[in-house]
Amino acid sequence: MPMLWLGPVQAATDPEVPDLCTEDVYLAPNGVPLEDANGTMLSKYCTWTDQDAPAWTGEVCCELGPDSASCTPTNTRGECQTTQVKRRCDYAKSNENQVVCLQPFPSACDSGVCAAPPRRVQVDPQATSLLCCFGGACYEVAFGEDCGGLYQWCESPYTNEDGTVGCAD
Repeated sequence: MPMLWLGPVQAATDPEVPDLCTEDVYLAPNGVPLEDANGTMLSKYCTWTDQDAPAWTGEVCCELGPDSASCTPTNTRGECQTTQVKRRCDYAKSNENQVVCLQPFPSACDSGVCAAPPRRVQVDPQATSLLCCFGGACYEVAFGEDCGGLYQWCESPYTNEDGTVGCAD
């Protein structure tokens, strides 16, 4: 009986390739994943960003660390080097040799929490932040705390006197 070569274990179209952004998430001290009211968890391996993240149509080859991943595109046959694991991500930015998988979050401004900052507050136009918004107030995401509301992305955050975080529009 002839031997058949089946090719790589995970072919480029294999639907069982794990999603890098959901593979490893941040946990609360009790070991439960940190999540918002919609069940969205915070990826350790994907960079948090806004909802306009560019779509990625390929799989990636990654070397995984405790809280980060270093990824490259698969080769022309959809394979990875032996020191890498194949993963997929729906959103990413890349140059020729590196791929950064992205975890997009909805805009705080789209949900109506953006407003002009108070007069004495300086806003860094280059700053961005992941917020937890609930009950009309937003806070910067603090590790080890559950978000009772929704994770939202803020361009140009500022801190109010009461410790809440506003988003400049």
